[in-house]
Amino acid sequence: MKPSPQAIKQYEKQQQVRRNRNKLESKRQKAILDYMNALPGCKFYLSRNACGEADAHGSFRGYYMAIEVKRPGQQLTPLQESEGRGIRETEGFSFRAESVEDVKKQLVWINKVVEGRQL
Repeated sequence: MKPSPQAIKQYEKQQQVRRNRNKLESKRQKAILDYMNALPGCKFYLSRNACGEADAHGSFRGYYMAIEVKRPGQQLTPLQESEGRGIRETEGFSFRAESVEDVKKQLVWINKVVEGRQL
């Protein structure tokens, strides 16, 4: 059965919304990556988006860090939560962020944790 013109139009509209959301998330990822790479002694990369892998990962103050970039209100998948937990269990840092401001807040907390650790 051939879809109706109305169904096709609705499908195309949904696809456009998805493309727009992906563009917004890509802009968030780039802004976070640019911010992290501007910090001294910090090097970050965008992932190749393997299943469950964080969007951005790298080194901060000698520690591995993974950042999952999400749109407002979007939650981590169970696989992303599991991957983040694994990183934290090995003394790394992993968190969800919607913006550079979220990353800055996390870095304040991470700096306090790192200062309390003995290397």
